[in-house]
Amino acid sequence: MDNKIYTLYNCLAEFDENNLNEASFVRIIKKLNQTDFNLSIQVWEFFLTKYSKDLTKLSVSLVTEIYLLLKEKNAQKLNGKIFENKIFLQALFLQTDSIKNKEIMSFVVNLIKTSKFEQGGEILKLLSKNQVIDYGEVLKDIFESYFHILLTGVHENDIIRIHKKTALFFLEYVAKIKGEKKALLTQRINELIQGQIWI
Repeated sequence: MDNKIYTLYNCLAEFDENNLNEASFVRIIKKLNQTDFNLSIQVWEFFLTKYSKDLTKLSVSLVTEIYLLLKEKNAQKLNGKIFENKIFLQALFLQTDSIKNKEIMSFVVNLIKTSKFEQGGEILKLLSKNQVIDYGEVLKDIFESYFHILLTGVHENDIIRIHKKTALFFLEYVAKIKGEKKALLTQRINELIQGQIWI
C-alpha cells in the first residue's frame, strides 16, 4: 500500500459521520493535500456532493475554508478545476454565501479585470440566483472592488475610465438588480464610460 492510499484510508477511518463537526472536513482535506492535490479535489467533490443539502450550514468549513486551503497549495490548478465541475461552481456561488470572503470575491474581480467575461458571467448568473445572499449588495461589492483596481496609480484630477466591454458586462448584470442599487450602479458605470471622475 503506497503512502497516498494509506493517507486516504487513514483519513476515512478518522471521519466519524455520527459525530460530524465542521473542522473534520478541513482536517481531512489538509492531510490529503500534503500527499496529493488531485486526490484532495476528488474528496472535496465527494463531500460537496454527499452534503449538498447541508451546504448552507456547512458553508464556512466545507466550501470557503477548503477552497482557501487548496488555493494556497495550487491556485491556478484549483481555479481551473472550478470551471470544469459545476459542483464546485454551485457550491461557491449558488448554494452558499462564500462570495463574502474577500479572497473568493477577489477571484471573481480578477476574472473581470482580465476580460474573462464568459467565466465571470457564469459566476454572476449563479450569484443572481443565490437565495442566501443579497445579489444587489454583492454585485455592488464586486464593482467597487474592481473600481479600486482602476484607482491604482491614479493621481489627483486624473480622468478615470472603464473599458467599454467591461462596462457593458457590468450593466448586463446590474440590470438583474431591483431597487436603488440598480440606479446607483448604473449611474456610476455610465459616469466612468463618459470619463467623469468618481471617487
